[in-house]
Amino acid sequence: YTERALRLSQQKYGKRADRTIKLLNNFGMRQRDLGRLSASEATMREAIAGYSQIYGSDHQQVGSSLQNLALVLTERGKYDEAITSYRRALEILDAKLGPTHVTTLVTRGNLGRLYTERGNTAAALPLLRSVLEEKQKKLGDTHPTVATSRQNLGALLLDMQKYDESSSLLSQAKDVFRTEESNRLGDAALCQSYLGIASAEQKKLADSLDQFGQA
Repeated sequence: YTERALRLSQQKYGKRADRTIKLLNNFGMRQRDLGRLSASEATMREAIAGYSQIYGSDHQQVGSSLQNLALVLTERGKYDEAITSYRRALEILDAKLGPTHVTTLVTRGNLGRLYTERGNTAAALPLLRSVLEEKQKKLGDTHPTVATSRQNLGALLLDMQKYDESSSLLSQAKDVFRTEESNRLGDAALCQSYLGIASAEQKKLADSLDQFGQA
């Protein structure tokens, strides 16, 4: 349906009409959902070029499409390109929508998680902290989306061996995931696994310090 609508819009309104570019962007995301990542990347790049031509390279639609492109690039293993795309998207969205807008927060969180996966904890930490802080202000402490942000930050802090803060965040996230409202038992189990790792690492550290003291 999306591809047919795109063709009709191209025929009726032209390839550089706003509604055509929106359909092109949607088609790129549909290709991603179907696993056609190479085609999706090409489509998303075409959509970004179209929006840039219509509105200029700093328009919020360009920022949103860059965020979508970064998702595809990440799935294709093009991590450096994905980081560049996320950073440019975040720069635009911060300016056009504001740092606390939901789209901006999603982009910041995605970039933070990608930095985490690539082992760049120094870059990831301020991003994930700011996302959690803003979501707490907007949604409160018990919202499932806030719990997800706690889980992301807790996992990062675990990698950084900041066990106390990590365990606190993961425990809070786990409790929210287990509520009837959230009912995200898989995420609760993942938090529990992280907590087990933190406990084991802290015990090993304590044992190591004890052995060092006896040396």
